[in-house]
Amino acid sequence: MLGAVYDELYMKTDSETRYYLADSVELSDDGKTVTLKLKEDLKWHDGEPITADDVIFSLDVNADPDNGAGYANAVYIGDRPVSYKKADDLTVEITLPEPSASYVTILGTLPLLPAHVYGNDTDIKANSEANLKGIGSGPYKVKEFKNGECLELERFDDYYGDRPAIDKVVYKVIPDTS
Repeated sequence: MLGAVYDELYMKTDSETRYYLADSVELSDDGKTVTLKLKEDLKWHDGEPITADDVIFSLDVNADPDNGAGYANAVYIGDRPVSYKKADDLTVEITLPEPSASYVTILGTLPLLPAHVYGNDTDIKANSEANLKGIGSGPYKVKEFKNGECLELERFDDYYGDRPAIDKVVYKVIPDTS
C-alpha cells in the first residue's frame, strides 16, 4: 500500500538501476561522494514540485532519532553521520565518512516526504495532521482515510510513469470478531 502512494528514488540490483523519482545517481571514484539528481517536472499529489529540498528534508527526518525512522542507514555509515547539501533545485550531494558498499542501494529506497506539507518540521511523529494528508509521489493518491475503517486511493493523473489501469483502490478494515 505504501508503494502505491510513495515512489522510491530508484531500485538498484546487481545488473541494473531502475530510476523512479531520480534521474541519476553517481558515486565518485573514491566512493565517498554520491550525487543524486531528480527528474524534472515531478509533482507531489497536491501539485507542488518535488525538489532537492524534499530529499534534504527526508534525510533530516531520518537523522532525527526521535522519529524512530527506518532509514537510519541513509544518514549514518555505522555510527558516523553522512553530510548532505543541496547543489541545485534537483541535485543533492552526499558525502560519506568512508566508502560503503551498500549506501547507494540503500539511498534508492528512501521514501521522500514533502517538506512543504510538514513545514520543514522534522518531528514527523508530532505532526499528525500532515501525516494524515498522505501527500505522496506514487501512482495513487489518498482520497479518503478513516482510521480503523478504510483507506481509499485514487489514480494520480499527473503521475510521471505509466498510468495505472485501475482508477481507485479501497482497503477496508475488517474487525476480528473472535
